[in-house]
Amino acid sequence: MKISVFYEHIEKACEQTKKPLEEVLAHVKKSGIDGIEMDYDMLSSNDDEQSILTFLKKAGVHCHRVPESMP
Repeated sequence: MKISVFYEHIEKACEQTKKPLEEVLAHVKKSGIDGIEMDYDMLSSNDDEQSILTFLKKAGVHCHRVPESMP
């Protein structure tokens, strides 16, 4: 079974622990989480899209882009 977490929770963990994204993602992967759920609109408007995707790939987690409004 694959387990995912919302990217917003990852951001909050970075904020609360004062740890960089790469370190938090490594902990997420070590904890058995294989995927990240991410709002497609947030990602597509984010200036750091490529760096976020690079960190996700390096950590070995998959990004699931979820449209904000589904029909």
